[in-house]
Amino acid sequence: MSTLSYDELINIVHKSFESEKKADLNLIKQLVSDDFVRTSMTISGDTLFPDYYFNKELGKLEANNISREFHIWNIAANEKQQTVFVELTEIEKDGSSELIWPYMLICEIKSGKISRTRQYGDPAVMSKKVKLKEIKKIIRG
Repeated sequence: MSTLSYDELINIVHKSFESEKKADLNLIKQLVSDDFVRTSMTISGDTLFPDYYFNKELGKLEANNISREFHIWNIAANEKQQTVFVELTEIEKDGSSELIWPYMLICEIKSGKISRTRQYGDPAVMSKKVKLKEIKKIIRG
């Protein structure tokens, strides 16, 4: 297995955000491994750190018409661990409703594809109707 450079790691993650934003399932399949798992480092009901799997997520993308934006505030890669760290805010728009969620995302890359991610953030923030400018002010000062 070859080691990807800092720029190559970041490029894979940037492309994955673009493919998600455009709901480009062909590109997503090129960038994400078949056994991809996303772990939310939160509590969902009685489940601590729920996992979401690749095929389920693809079905979700195919089934909905959600417009998505990603504002990446900071991004860094660890070549030794083949990991990318992203501080971002995601905005989902579905008709007249809008959800804004700031979180951290850790992406593990194996064989040139994203194999696993971990999301760190409080989903309760979405219910507070936070504005992007409020998040930007905290991050940028």
